[in-house]
Amino acid sequence: MCESLCRIAKGKGCNVVRADARSLPYRDSSADAVISVAVIHHMSTEKRRMRAIEELMRVLSVGGRACITVWAMEQTHNNIVSEYLKMRGKKCHVQMNRRDSNGRLRVHEGQDFTQQDMLVPWQNADGQRFLRYYHLFVAGELEELCNQISTCEIEKSLYEEGNWIVILRKVSSSQNA
Repeated sequence: MCESLCRIAKGKGCNVVRADARSLPYRDSSADAVISVAVIHHMSTEKRRMRAIEELMRVLSVGGRACITVWAMEQTHNNIVSEYLKMRGKKCHVQMNRRDSNGRLRVHEGQDFTQQDMLVPWQNADGQRFLRYYHLFVAGELEELCNQISTCEIEKSLYEEGNWIVILRKVSSSQNA
């Protein structure tokens, strides 16, 4: 969670902890519900993405539910354009140094994503520009990751506004179940 969102949540009386998603500072089976919104797509390897999902399952109690959202490679679905594409169409182009392929990450320009792993220009309120890493999930990819974890099952999977979303239910405490 970004620092400014932590401050906002704390100001509303929430107990806020900022931590590594792959090593959460909570006891096993200590939560009835967990959410991971726009987190896992910032992890650069499948192993890291898998570890973050396993960690969500670790802190979740049996029968508890998790909601995970990730950015979709497909920003148009069933002929409906995502809000991200609508926004990109209205914004001025952010000029950044970019590298072409040869196995290197590309900087996202325009509206269409050209590969699954991209650097996306982002500008904060002070006008500072950054490149943020995104792994763009294709249809079925998030489900494939979740299906490798024996402690959970997928209750629901859907696409909404340029994001893939899964709702998981923890079915056991043992990874070998």
